Amino acid sequence: MITTSISYGFGNSTLDIIDEIKFPIQLGLYKYDEWLKIQDDIIKKLKENKIEIRVVHLPINSLHYTIKEILDMVELFIVEFGCCKFVIHPNKGIEKFLKEQSNKTISSMMEMCVENFSYKNKKALRSPLNIHDLCKIYPNVKIAFDTSHSDEIWFDCKTFGYLVDKISVIHLSNRIKSLNLNHTYFNIINGDINLVSFVKNLKNQYNWSGDLVLEYMSQYKDHCEKNIKYINRLVGNARI
Repeated sequence: MITTSISYGFGNSTLDIIDEIKFPIQLGLYKYDEWLKIQDDIIKKLKENKIEIRVVHLPINSLHYTIKEILDMVELFIVEFGCCKFVIHPNKGIEKFLKEQSNKTISSMMEMCVENFSYKNKKALRSPLNIHDLCKIYPNVKIAFDTSHSDEIWFDCKTFGYLVDKISVIHLSNRIKSLNLNHTYFNIINGDINLVSFVKNLKNQYNWSGDLVLEYMSQYKDHCEKNIKYINRLVGNARI
């Protein structure tokens, strides 16, 4: 089954957003130091509003911290919210981190989803193929496929088809390279990626099951509710 959600990034100035959330979410905790400051408040508000957390995006600089500090975050969301999917960026130190977390008991309770980036970004894992190889080594490691980050080759049915069995999370957004715009909203007319075809193929061609997350830049958030309803219809979800 394809489950849809909307990504929200949180900090001191955005906690009030929780009162307005109507759909399941990806919880974006992009700065570890800020997370420590708002931890108690955000957990309280999420519980009060009975928010369903499908995915947690771990801090961008997670690999600057100890594995205990990051896995303590992971355990908290497993225990308190039943969330079992966590997205991490493929920065320097990612292979060591994935190896170490695989030896922890908690690894059997969650998926560590490594996000892909364009080859030109020169991340420690430059290609989705590098992530795919590690998925075959560590059972709980999966791919978080970001459409806005992905090079054109990965939208070919053969290349995407090779990855799809290891993809657990998809960050869905469009882009307009000529305007240097990324993480734009789901738009049938404007955008470089044919997202309608992409989403339809997830269900009809690949029979994919996982979490489809609308991950937009903040200026496009007003489109989220309309877009998620439309995407739910595309994938045949009853919930609109």
